[in-house]
Amino acid sequence: MSEKRVDAKNRWRNVMVSFRMSPEEAKELNVKVARKMEMYLEALLEELQFYDEKKMSQMDLDEILIPLKHILTILNESD
Repeated sequence: MSEKRVDAKNRWRNVMVSFRMSPEEAKELNVKVARKMEMYLEALLEELQFYDEKKMSQMDLDEILIPLKHILTILNESD
Protein backbone atom coordinates (compact mmCIF):
# COMPACT_ATOMS: atom_id res chain seq x y z
CA MET A 1 0.00 0.00 0.00
CA SER A 2 1.36 3.43 -0.89
CA GLU A 3 2.22 6.08 1.65
CA LYS A 4 -0.35 8.81 2.26
CA ARG A 5 0.90 12.27 1.38
CA VAL A 6 -0.03 15.82 2.30
CA ASP A 7 0.49 18.66 -0.16
CA ALA A 8 1.71 22.21 0.56
CA LYS A 9 -1.79 23.29 1.62
CA ASN A 10 -2.16 20.39 4.08
CA ARG A 11 -4.59 18.41 1.87
CA TRP A 12 -4.37 14.64 1.58
CA ARG A 13 -3.04 13.46 -1.75
CA ASN A 14 -3.00 9.67 -1.66
CA VAL A 15 -4.05 8.87 -5.23
CA MET A 16 -1.81 9.48 -8.22
CA VAL A 17 -3.08 9.37 -11.77
CA SER A 18 -0.66 9.49 -14.66
CA PHE A 19 -0.93 8.82 -18.37
CA ARG A 20 0.70 9.79 -21.64
CA MET A 21 -0.94 11.64 -24.51
CA SER A 22 -0.04 13.26 -27.77
CA PRO A 23 0.36 17.05 -28.04
CA GLU A 24 -2.96 17.22 -29.89
CA GLU A 25 -4.71 15.30 -27.10
CA ALA A 26 -3.09 17.56 -24.50
CA LYS A 27 -4.43 20.65 -26.29
CA GLU A 28 -7.91 19.10 -26.44
CA LEU A 29 -7.79 18.28 -22.72
CA ASN A 30 -6.68 21.83 -21.88
CA VAL A 31 -9.58 23.25 -23.90
CA LYS A 32 -12.06 21.03 -22.08
CA VAL A 33 -10.65 22.03 -18.68
CA ALA A 34 -10.82 25.72 -19.63
CA ARG A 35 -14.47 25.32 -20.69
CA LYS A 36 -15.26 23.61 -17.40
CA MET A 37 -13.63 26.48 -15.48
CA GLU A 38 -15.65 29.00 -17.50
CA MET A 39 -18.81 27.07 -16.69
CA TYR A 40 -18.02 27.14 -12.96
CA LEU A 41 -17.24 30.86 -13.09
CA GLU A 42 -20.49 31.64 -14.91
CA ALA A 43 -22.50 29.65 -12.38
CA LEU A 44 -20.71 31.37 -9.51
CA LEU A 45 -21.36 34.82 -10.99
CA GLU A 46 -25.05 33.99 -11.41
CA GLU A 47 -25.17 32.88 -7.78
CA LEU A 48 -23.46 36.09 -6.66
CA GLN A 49 -26.00 38.18 -8.59
CA PHE A 50 -28.83 36.26 -6.93
CA TYR A 51 -27.34 36.78 -3.47
CA ASP A 52 -26.66 40.45 -4.17
CA GLU A 53 -30.41 40.92 -4.63
CA LYS A 54 -31.01 39.24 -1.25
CA LYS A 55 -28.54 41.53 0.56
CA MET A 56 -26.65 38.72 2.22
CA SER A 57 -24.24 39.01 5.13
CA GLN A 58 -20.45 39.20 4.76
CA MET A 59 -20.07 35.66 6.11
CA ASP A 60 -22.32 34.27 3.37
CA LEU A 61 -20.36 36.18 0.74
CA ASP A 62 -17.04 34.81 2.01
CA GLU A 63 -18.42 31.27 1.86
CA ILE A 64 -19.52 31.73 -1.75
CA LEU A 65 -16.19 33.24 -2.80
CA ILE A 66 -14.14 30.25 -1.63
CA PRO A 67 -14.64 28.33 -4.93
CA LEU A 68 -13.74 31.46 -6.90
CA LYS A 69 -10.53 31.89 -4.91
CA HIS A 70 -9.70 28.23 -5.55
CA ILE A 71 -10.26 28.62 -9.31
CA LEU A 72 -8.13 31.76 -9.42
CA THR A 73 -5.33 29.95 -7.57
CA ILE A 74 -5.41 27.12 -10.12
CA LEU A 75 -5.34 29.59 -13.01
CA ASN A 76 -2.42 31.52 -11.50
CA GLU A 77 -0.42 28.32 -10.92
CA SER A 78 -0.89 27.24 -14.55
CA ASP A 79 0.66 30.50 -15.90
